Amino acid sequence: MIRIRGGLVEIQSFWLRMIFDLQFRSIVMQLRKRISARRITKLLDVGSGSRPYRKLFGAISYLTVDPHVESDYSHLEEIESHHQFDTILLLETLEHVRLPRQLLASLSKYLSEGGEVWISVPFSARVHDAPQDYWRWTPAGLKELICE
Repeated sequence: MIRIRGGLVEIQSFWLRMIFDLQFRSIVMQLRKRISARRITKLLDVGSGSRPYRKLFGAISYLTVDPHVESDYSHLEEIESHHQFDTILLLETLEHVRLPRQLLASLSKYLSEGGEVWISVPFSARVHDAPQDYWRWTPAGLKELICE
């Protein structure tokens, strides 16, 4: 499906995005590598949008957080603290968060022991969903944000 939103063409079809959206294809290829190397049973997709990566994960517990589309939760704070996830996705989301350091800190209470947060951020991509597109990180800047 193709949708026009805010004057931009938005491709909703997984396979069309794989053909026409280099950034999406790159993320999918990296996810496939990580998925094949890790056993995932419970996943939280933060900033899930239309869940474009859902089909990659098969039959697992896959919960979503996004205040702008229909999801399992509108905000992270709605999730009860006893929920633990072995994988948290934060894909093309951090650039839309005013306080990214606080978001990363708040994710830790939902991460099970040995769990991982998988992050992707645009670097030279166009501004999108303006005005809520705040950040671009270099690899060193992202490391500083995460490890501080």
